[in-house]
This record gives sequence, structure tokens and C-alpha cells, in this order.
Amino acid sequence: MRYAFPPPMDFCFDRGTILIDALDVWDPEASRLPGCFLWDPRVDRFRAPGFRLALFLEWLREQAIPYTYRTARPEGFRPDPVPPERLPELRPYQEEALRAWMDSGCRGLLALPTGSGKTRLAIRAILSLGEPTLVLVPTRPLLQQWREALSRFYPGEIGLYGDGEHLLRPITLATYESGRLNVDRYGDHFDLLVVDEAHHLASEELSETAQMATAPHRLGLSAAYPDDPGWLGKIEPFFGPIQYELSVTALAGKHLAPFEVKVVPLRLAPEEQAEYDRHRMKFSAQFQPFRQASPSASWGEFVRAAVRSPDGREALAALRQSQEIVSLARAKLLALDLLLDLHRDAARLIFTANNRSAYEISRRFLVPAITCDIGRPEREDILRGFKEGRTRALVSSKVLNEGLDVPEASVAIIVGGGSSPLEHLQRIGRVLRPQEGKKAIIYELVVAGTGEWRVSEWRARSRVFCAASPL
Repeated sequence: MRYAFPPPMDFCFDRGTILIDALDVWDPEASRLPGCFLWDPRVDRFRAPGFRLALFLEWLREQAIPYTYRTARPEGFRPDPVPPERLPELRPYQEEALRAWMDSGCRGLLALPTGSGKTRLAIRAILSLGEPTLVLVPTRPLLQQWREALSRFYPGEIGLYGDGEHLLRPITLATYESGRLNVDRYGDHFDLLVVDEAHHLASEELSETAQMATAPHRLGLSAAYPDDPGWLGKIEPFFGPIQYELSVTALAGKHLAPFEVKVVPLRLAPEEQAEYDRHRMKFSAQFQPFRQASPSASWGEFVRAAVRSPDGREALAALRQSQEIVSLARAKLLALDLLLDLHRDAARLIFTANNRSAYEISRRFLVPAITCDIGRPEREDILRGFKEGRTRALVSSKVLNEGLDVPEASVAIIVGGGSSPLEHLQRIGRVLRPQEGKKAIIYELVVAGTGEWRVSEWRARSRVFCAASPL
């Protein structure tokens, strides 16, 4: 049985949702709308998340229902065409990855190691499709890097949202934050959504943007994704599954620089050890009973339970203090001093657990720090000096992790960091970009007998990382 529709059905993009305006004659209980539509009593209309637009249009065509879609997207809002000879050339594995994505309806996630050319692959995808495209990146430096890379192949003006700029064009780059703040207005202007460092897709701000955008075609890029079926289950509705995956060891020595990872075991000074043990005991007094009572509970569940009581909050504070002791232990500073001297002629990157440690190392060793607090002009000046050889070392806690292109670097010294194998892989990848005669060395400074040592061992066993050799 077919129901009567006001011809044509009228709907629009409204603040990140699809809003149907002409269903007053429908009985909401009898309607055959796709299940993603819900009745919004505030406006007496049916509403669905923006990313369901493609499904809705397909349903309308199947039902032979005429429709009018009202959009604020300007007429002729399309990228300038790029002739095939101007498209970036790809390596064989990049071709395979792109083919796998296109064969899956231009939807899905690609996992390629840092330095393997994910940006180049994505640019080829964007320009080959020729569709209005929104590219989301996590940081301001990466935003500028994307613009520079894209401008080598795309002759038109590139839109930019973030880092002080607000320019909308058929190909627009935006930081995660700027994308989230503007998707309610421009979320239906684009047919392709590209997310760089897509392992962040489960974060609240990024998943919200992915839900509100209407783009039917989606491409997620990362060095690797969390080894967690639950994570992928949350992401697949918005982007599709992982379509192609390649490990760092598969490319090292050919398309990436050969490398060696050296774990440097260190010890806390006696007074540091005593202070560390005191804080860990206070933390364990709350954590161990919780784990015994709820063995399958996640870390997040423990944190939510702990913040509800004074003892729990003290336990979390004690954990943070123990981590601070390890993050910049005296032995790490001594080892860092020796390694900087040993590789004084090489371009070196130093990674820390937090900005406080980065600034302390910057002060002690007169090494420029790149953090989220550094403005664009100063950041560009520091990176320019590094590329030109005027600066031979940089220190950062997070900013250098993702996407920043520093092919000159050949030595990485990891003073501290989180437990994520993916973050570790990204840091290693910063020195793997190939250059003639280059061999990369990665030092991981780890304090034995602490949680940091256990994390290092666990991380080395992860599928996204490779085995390390002891120093």
C-alpha cells in the first residue's frame, strides 16, 4: 500500500539534521519513513542526523516519491577540474589502498604508516572524484601542511577554517574544532568528507561532526586504528570499515627509512623512588579493591567511580603525581644530555609526556619547544629553522605526533608519553620519511620498575608496533 505524499516531499538541512517540512497529513505511527527519523515535538516535524541524507534519498527513489531538497549550498559549488596528467602519482601500495576504497563505494578507513604518503593518496582521491570536499585535521600546523600539499596539484582557491582564517570554498580544510563549530551551517555543502588522523573519530567532537555532515562519500586516514572491535563498531556507521591496512615494517627500508628502536632502561634516584612508591600505594589502595570487585570494568569506569569520593579523587591525584616523577626523572635528563651530544650533528626530535616537561627540556637544553600554545608565526619560524639546519633539535609533547612533515629528522628520543601504541607509532614515524642514505634511530627512555616499563612492554607487543631491541 502506498501512502499519499504532498507532492513533492519538502525537506531541508537544519543545524546538522535533515528536517522534513511537509508531513502534516501523515499519521506518525503509520509512516514508513526510515527508522533514523524521529518525531521532534518542538517543531512538529520528523528529523534525522545529517549523515543519513544519502540513505533517505535512496529510500525516496525506491518509493518513487518526488521531493524538493532545500539547501544553502550555492549553485555551481564544485571544485575546479584537474586534468589527469596533473593528478599526483602514487606508489603501488597507495594505488591498492585507493582502489580498495573506491571499490567500496568511496567509503571506509585506510591505515598506512606515518611517512607513507597518506596525504598524497587523499589528494588523489579528492581530485579524482571532483566533488565538494571537507577535510578535517586535528591541529593548526597540519592544516597549513595540507594547504601547501594540496596547492601543488589543485589550481583553485582552497578554503580554510581554523588558525585565524574563515574561508569557505568547494575544497575546504578545517581543524576538528572549526569543523564542529561550523558543520551546523555548512554540513550539507560537501559530498566527500576526509578525516586525517581518523583514530580520533570516537571522540565526542569529531563523531558529532561526522553525524551532522551529509557527505555520502567518506575517507578516514591514520597510521593505525585502535585494536578494539568496539571502537570500530562505533565508527562504521559514519565511515565504513577498514578497507586497507599496511604495517610500518612492510615499508621500512624501501618506501620508508630503515630504522632501529633502542629501549634505554633507567632507574629512579632513591628519593624519587620513595616518593613514587608513596603515591602508587595511595593510588593502589583505591584501584585494587575496585578491580577485584569489578574485574571487567574499564579504566573510564574506575575514573567515574573515583571522582565521586574524596579518597578516590586523592587516588587519581596520587597517580598523576607518580607519573610526573617518572615523566622527567633525573636519569632521563642525564640520558637525554648524553644522547643529544652523541647525535649532535643529526636532526633530532624529543617527545615528552606533557607540555610542562617539554618546556623544562627546552629551558635546560636550549631546544625550541613546539606546543599547542605556540602561535602560527613562531611555529613556522621554528620549523623553517629546523628544515634549514639552523636548529638541530625540537621538543614537543603532542603537536609533532600527528601529520607534521619533518623529513630532515633522523633521531627520535622519546622521554615520555602515553600508553597508546598508536601514539608511539606516530612518534616513530616522524623520523621514517625517506632520504638518501638515511637510517633512523629511535630511543625510548623507560624507567624500570614503574608503570612506564610495563606499558612499554605491552606496547611493543601491540599489532600496530614492532619489536624493539635493548640498548
